[in-house]
Amino acid sequence: MNDTEQKASNGMIRYVLTIFVIGVILAVAYLTFFTPGEVETTPRASGVNESGR
Repeated sequence: MNDTEQKASNGMIRYVLTIFVIGVILAVAYLTFFTPGEVETTPRASGVNESGR
């Protein structure tokens, strides 16, 4: 493999890893800061109105 092919290969690997890292950072930021509401571990007891009205 000559020098040009080595540089191209390293550049492509660096590009893909950069895109991957940016994606991971955006996913973590979304889950941390922009997830709406609070997570409830138990369901609500009054979720269904059973009185027929």
